[in-house]
Amino acid sequence: MKPFLMFFLPLLVMAEPAPEPSPVETSVPAPPDRTPELFLAVALGDETSVRTLLDAGVDVNAPIPFPVSEELLMRFRGTGIEHFLTSERGLTALMLASSMGNPGMVRLLLERGAKRFAVTQRHKTFALWLAGRNAHVEVMQALLGVEPGSETARMKIRVNLADQTAYFWKDGIIVRTIPISSGRKKFPTPTGRFVVTDKYKDWKSTLYPAKMPYFLRLSCRDFGLHAGVLPGYPASHGCIRLPADEAKVLFAEVPVGTLVEIE
Repeated sequence: MKPFLMFFLPLLVMAEPAPEPSPVETSVPAPPDRTPELFLAVALGDETSVRTLLDAGVDVNAPIPFPVSEELLMRFRGTGIEHFLTSERGLTALMLASSMGNPGMVRLLLERGAKRFAVTQRHKTFALWLAGRNAHVEVMQALLGVEPGSETARMKIRVNLADQTAYFWKDGIIVRTIPISSGRKKFPTPTGRFVVTDKYKDWKSTLYPAKMPYFLRLSCRDFGLHAGVLPGYPASHGCIRLPADEAKVLFAEVPVGTLVEIE
């Protein structure tokens, strides 16, 4: 090696830049989960807080975190809702509002993207079933997309068990009067206010060996209106039997979401 290269080689080595120091890793704490606040606001019926939380990015479809806060649980002590809060994973804010019977809250959550037919993990419970279980007619109609003043909202079926007659109303006028056969003494037809939640042209009972054509299920329950034999007196297992031709007409004209009153 030439002398002048040997002289400059140490200088060249010494001139190499020093390695950059490794950046110091800093942990950024995750933002707090505000989902419990959403459920509490729903429980309180506080639509303003619900909007604020959803605007802040809280997921409207997030399931309730476990364990459920004591503050929320104490509002439902001794009710059926307490069971779902403590034992059903996957309960959503929409399910809670539906079980409480708050149609305004239900509409708000739906507008903000709540999934109508989300189900819980264990029993596959959903908002419409919870509303039907608690006889919340307005909530069921909201979940089924029935708007106040709409054609469906202007229809109803009224069943008079004493007269064994059903009346189909449109815009406050009776348009059809139909003979029926309701549940016999051992299997009485439930009374109250219900909603048509399902329609099945060909249905077979899951409880009894019986065909139930043109079946209109009421409030997600195990009874409804359908074509059947009318002996002239209450004879069914709880359903409301209709003449076949009338059942066919009702099936065609009555939309899901229609109110049914049984008295």
